[in-house]
Amino acid sequence: MVRMVNQEAAIEGCDIAESIPESTRNFAGMTYTQLQHPWKLPYADNSFDRVICSGVLEHVPLLNSSLIELTE
Repeated sequence: MVRMVNQEAAIEGCDIAESIPESTRNFAGMTYTQLQHPWKLPYADNSFDRVICSGVLEHVPLLNSSLIELTE
């Protein structure tokens, strides 16, 4: 959806999975990083204007830690 609204947006994706389908990466024009920690993200604080979590937070091991990480 982001790519359809903003052709110029820089999109970063991450997950615990090794990869995501190439067609998804290509359509979104995104980079992908496999997570190495249950809630710590591999990005510097204040790296993003927006964060979108879709079908994620109900699966994290520590909800509060994950939410704090997303807001830093």
